Amino acid sequence: MHKLTYFFSNFIQQAYQAISAQQQAETEKLALYRAAIDAARLAEWEFHNPVLAMKEVVRGQYGSDSDQAQAIGLKKKSNRKRPSRKTWLQLQVNQLIGHNNERCRSFLRSNDFLDAFDKILMEQHI
Repeated sequence: MHKLTYFFSNFIQQAYQAISAQQQAETEKLALYRAAIDAARLAEWEFHNPVLAMKEVVRGQYGSDSDQAQAIGLKKKSNRKRPSRKTWLQLQVNQLIGHNNERCRSFLRSNDFLDAFDKILMEQHI
């Protein structure tokens, strides 16, 4: 009985030492992995910041509407679409259409919509 207890005690100690060694290796590799992630992020920022600075230099030297700005991937200021203003009526109709259910669609096709539309026009004095 004494030999059996010694065997299990020795076996458990060896298994625990193996677990401890594997956990230590895991911790070391995890630290190396995290350090590699940090180094990669730092390298990305070290690349990104000069690119941003270069874009600002091109904008400053040639202007936002220049061909040089477009050549480095910026959108020309004149090519930007200005937002269009919508009237109150357009917003109301868009809101009705946006409900996307059959009741709203059938209402928009019916005479009730035309009556409601006339009423809105009368209220807005359009």
